[in-house]
Amino acid sequence: PVKNEGKYYEKQTESSTEWWVWQSPEVINVHLPERWGLIQFQDSNTNNTEFLRNDKWIATNALLDTYSALKAFHAVTGRYTDRKELLRLPTYILSGKCLADLHIELDWTGFKVTARPLGKHSEEGHIRTDHFLWFGKEDMQYF
Repeated sequence: PVKNEGKYYEKQTESSTEWWVWQSPEVINVHLPERWGLIQFQDSNTNNTEFLRNDKWIATNALLDTYSALKAFHAVTGRYTDRKELLRLPTYILSGKCLADLHIELDWTGFKVTARPLGKHSEEGHIRTDHFLWFGKEDMQYF
């Protein structure tokens, strides 16, 4: 926090910072939105409606978790891999219950990961080495 001192702002060092989150992001960094939990708001009574499944949310998390696993693998070995069994991936990615498929392709920039959601009409999601994430065809890069 800062205190307005006329023309200047002065940092208040004696105050403490308090963060409130609805789910632990498992890191002390609010600048990682991929670690935030998902909240669903409703107009009816609590526990009166089913949670709406979002295939794009699942695919996005799978892409970001795979990205992190590939970066960690690279930090240790100095290279990337397209072999999922060599990566420390969460079980939901490999179980077949949350995604139809996850494919890792190595290229001259490093890698591109493609996640295919379970929904019949869901678009594939992709993430590149530079952390760029998009849904749709490979040549249609939008988030």
